[in-house]
Amino acid sequence: MIRPVLAAVALLALSACSAFTPSSAVAKSYTSVEQLRDDVVKAGYACPNWRQTNQVKLAAASGSCDGSSVLMLFLSEADVSANVQALKATGAPVHALAGPNWIVNVPNPTSLQKSMGGIVVEHS
Repeated sequence: MIRPVLAAVALLALSACSAFTPSSAVAKSYTSVEQLRDDVVKAGYACPNWRQTNQVKLAAASGSCDGSSVLMLFLSEADVSANVQALKATGAPVHALAGPNWIVNVPNPTSLQKSMGGIVVEHS
């Protein structure tokens, strides 16, 4: 099992633009993208049209709640890191919340951080 604090340190290194506090770093790992989706909904993000698509490169599973979200589950912290770097390399703005083995790419990731922990990754 990945230690949440070590995962947070690794994710912090990924994004110099992230706001970081020790409490924001604590995030759990998931074993399914459905569990991730359930926690995203509990944190307040509406998920009216969930569709698991598994279209994200490097992700073990992925899906979308609507046209403006992507929920991604990874097998390793290294895959999370590689995907964050790939997102930044596209040149498109990135607004995501990243945890030990997941990334939630939604318009306002900060709104989920208090409930889910993780590191906000923003890049313009």
